[in-house]
Parts: sequence; C-alpha cells; structure tokens
Amino acid sequence: MSIIRSFFLLFFFIVFSSSALFSTTLNKDHLLVWQSSFIDSMTPQDLQIIANYLYLLYANAIIESKVRQLTSSLLRLEQSIRLDIAENKNPVEGLTRLKLVIERLSYIINARSVYAQILNMCLKHYEQNSRLIIDTALESLQCDAQTKLRTWADNNSDITKKLLQQFNNDTVSNIQRLYVIAGLYKGMSEGDLPFVIPQNEMHNTSLFILDSILRQNSHVQMVADNVAITANMASDHLSQLVIMSVEIYKDYYTILYNKMTSTSFDTNCATTLFGARDILPQEHRSLLPHPENVFEHIFHIISMYPEIELLSQS
Repeated sequence: MSIIRSFFLLFFFIVFSSSALFSTTLNKDHLLVWQSSFIDSMTPQDLQIIANYLYLLYANAIIESKVRQLTSSLLRLEQSIRLDIAENKNPVEGLTRLKLVIERLSYIINARSVYAQILNMCLKHYEQNSRLIIDTALESLQCDAQTKLRTWADNNSDITKKLLQQFNNDTVSNIQRLYVIAGLYKGMSEGDLPFVIPQNEMHNTSLFILDSILRQNSHVQMVADNVAITANMASDHLSQLVIMSVEIYKDYYTILYNKMTSTSFDTNCATTLFGARDILPQEHRSLLPHPENVFEHIFHIISMYPEIELLSQS
C-alpha cells in the first residue's frame, strides 16, 4: 500500500503537461523489461486495474498541463492589456483572446475536478483490493520515473540556479521600489507631501494627494508585472520537466493499451472502471482510449458531469 501512496505523491509533486519533446530520452529497454517482468504475467483483471490507474494518472497530467498553459497565457494577456491601456492603445484584440482563454480555462478546471474525483475513487478501490504484482509493477515504474526526472534536473541544475538568481535579483530590486513608494505613502499620510502645492491651490490638497496615489499605483502595478514576468520564466523552465513526466506516463500506458487491444484479450477487461463516486456499472463503461486520444476522451467523460453538479460537490 505504501507503494501506491508514494507513487500518487510523485504524480502530484512532479508531473503535468503534454508533448513529444522528451520521448527520445525514455529508456525503451526498461519498458520492455517492465512488460516482460510484470505485465505479461498479469491476469486480465489485474491488467484492467493497472491500466485504469495509469490512464487516470495520464489524463490528470494532461489536464494539469492545460491548466498550466492557459494560466500562463492568462497572466501574459493581462499584462499586455494593462500595457495597452497605459499607452492609450485599443486592447480589444487582447480582451477577445482573454475571453477565449478564460472560457477554456473554466472548462479545463471542471475537467480537473471530475478527474481528480475519479482518480480518488480508483485509489480507494485499490486500497481495498491491492495486489502484490501491481504494487511491484508500480514501484518499478516509479523508480524509473524518478531516475529520469532526477537526471533531467541534474543536467539542468545550472539553468535552474541562474533562474533562481535572476528571480532573487529582480525581486530585491522591485521590493526596493515598493519600499520607496511605501515611504511616499507614509509621508503623505502624515502630511509630508513629496510635491509643492501652489498657495492658490491649497484648497485642492486632497485632490493633489489622490492624483499622486493614482500615479504611484501605476508604478506599483509595473513592479508586480516585473516580478510576474520573472516568475513565468521560471515556470516555463519547470514545464520542461512536466513534459518529460507526461511522456513517461504515456509510454507505460501505451504498453498496457497495446496488450489489452490485442485480438486475444478479453474486451470486457479493456474498459474504464471508475466514476467520480463509485465503480461504473457495466453499461456505463467504455473501452480505454488510445494513448493519442486521451484528451478527446476526457471531453466525452466530463460531459456526463454537469457544471452545477461539480459546484455542489466542491
């Protein structure tokens, strides 16, 4: 049971995204050994359990990758729109794209909610019906994944350090700017104004103060955007690790899918097993999706979970 729990933590802390960028780095020999050592000796029922588990991990990883991609796009669009407004440019194009990103992000967030619940149901079922051969297979997969991810992290440690140093430098620099602005605000709150008001305008002192605050607020937003830009650069770097993680899931799931779609395999054991609340009844099960069609299958599944139902469960 500890094997399943630790693998589950690996999923949450180290995975997410979707690309073939790192597929050539995966050790195909290890995949073949994994298949011959564990998969080929499993019963159809065991294969159905582990295939559903890998399918759900892979699906959740794809969903999370979309959340990351759309969130990054959202932040960049917000910054671009604010810049257009500050420069008196028409932000209509950016606003149109922002609306589209928000709509897509809302849909993907619903998918994440559904698939997190389905994965939890899978884990609860397995905790009550664990099998040593599945535990061992997952432990081998986890060790292989950790090795690959650690190798990538070690090989890119210099880049990581540079990004950390850059984030530190940019943050310190921008915090100093905030300290200056905070000092101005404190002074104005105590009557120490950073500007001279003409004698004939003294009755407008409150308006002068508000005007100064408005001007300084644009600088505050600029400082916040500068920090966010640096943070996005670090996030883009980490997304490379995410890409590799999803490819690992995909390769292992592909082995299971190919075996379970062979002509000699019992198709009754090549189906999905879990819903968001319980094991699926036979009539609601569907064939496990092809590795290349998992994202499309996600859309089909979440259509069975209305948004209002999701909100009532949150």
